[in-house]
Amino acid sequence: MTFESYIEWKISDALKIKDKYGYRVTLIYADGSKKVQQKSGFKSERECKKARDATVAKLYNGSYIVNENITLKDFLECWVNDVVVKMKASTYRNFTRMIRCHINPKIGNIKLAELTKGHLTAFYTEVLNRSYDAARCSRVVLKLSLRYAVGKKLIPESPAENLLLPKQDKKKTKYHTITIKPEQTLTAEQLKLLIDKSKNTPIYLFVLFAGLMGMRKSEIIGLKYSDIDYAKQTITVQRQLGEEIVVDPKTSEHKILKKQEITTKTKSSTRVLDIPDIVFNAIIEERKRYEANRKRRSTTFQDLDFIVCSSYGRPRSSCYVSPHYKKLLRENGLPDIRFHDLRHTFATLLLKKDIDLKAISNALGHSKSIISVDVYGDNQQIIADGVEEIIPFIREIMPEDVLAYLEEGQEKQRDFFNSDICFPNALADDIMQDLMNNRASCGKDN
Repeated sequence: MTFESYIEWKISDALKIKDKYGYRVTLIYADGSKKVQQKSGFKSERECKKARDATVAKLYNGSYIVNENITLKDFLECWVNDVVVKMKASTYRNFTRMIRCHINPKIGNIKLAELTKGHLTAFYTEVLNRSYDAARCSRVVLKLSLRYAVGKKLIPESPAENLLLPKQDKKKTKYHTITIKPEQTLTAEQLKLLIDKSKNTPIYLFVLFAGLMGMRKSEIIGLKYSDIDYAKQTITVQRQLGEEIVVDPKTSEHKILKKQEITTKTKSSTRVLDIPDIVFNAIIEERKRYEANRKRRSTTFQDLDFIVCSSYGRPRSSCYVSPHYKKLLRENGLPDIRFHDLRHTFATLLLKKDIDLKAISNALGHSKSIISVDVYGDNQQIIADGVEEIIPFIREIMPEDVLAYLEEGQEKQRDFFNSDICFPNALADDIMQDLMNNRASCGKDN
């Protein structure tokens, strides 16, 4: 089943159909196809004309319902196949789970044309009693899908518009709040220990990128050597590795492929970051290993340019880091925190050094998020997105002494990591030139 909006229409006069009266509506689509709908069963010609006039009015104002019998369940199945499959794989997974586990069992059998705000309010209330996140995600699914239904002229208006979750949505905000707990981060000394102990492990660069640059795991495995500006010692975060939906050409079924190059999480996640000296040195050393493996395995090596990769050049999966990371924490008596919490450690350490709040948010790549960090136990500070539209909101919630840091720039961030955390200076230009010469010679050997 597909949904195409008609572009033209025709309607007949009142007709005698068997022993009663009726009329026919012809819908014409962009590809030239036509669909004829018969409205019959009227006892008198006058009754039939009255209904016909009402239909004409709906056709003119765009509120005519093409399919009055389709259920919400059947409509959502088509919406997923037409629209959701074009979204990110994580969105596809979440939306289909909400439809399968929550929406269809409760309201899926209601006809789309008969769905009301009352149905949705009762549904939200029931789901909300079990899970706020499920209710919130279900609301997003219904809001987006029913807008699509309006666009396809399946319903005249969406009952999901301007409908908030019961009781929970007392204050509407367009900013997502992330709270960082101090017990779920490392101190500067603990981070130094983790960096030191990870040096001879397969996840050394993972730890450096997350703990000293605040990167997400999916961003780390997506980094390439071509993203680096060696002269400026910066790196551009412009992709991540994740899941992507494709159509199997044999079965026409949708499949989810892993380790695919996809766009960053949000527009703000695409960013240019300064590379601390210790990280820059580690990248250069890793590049030497990359070149050695490329030469040693000339027929099997996949020269894909990924910084974090196997000895065959293949990118690492997102789950690769976990066993090595947890082992490091156990063996060195460090708090059992998630790998993602190294990003929070990065933010907390910068806050303790009074680093510019906009710089921290830009480094983390947040989009319209407010991050609450209890830095000193009794003094809560807030990191906010650097987007201009959020500034008035920041000024309302931040104390004056915090606002003073908004104009300071990013120099403190660079100085802090180069002095407190990082050790040797960046490699000299002649080392980089030597590396390039080695690559050139490798090309000649092959």
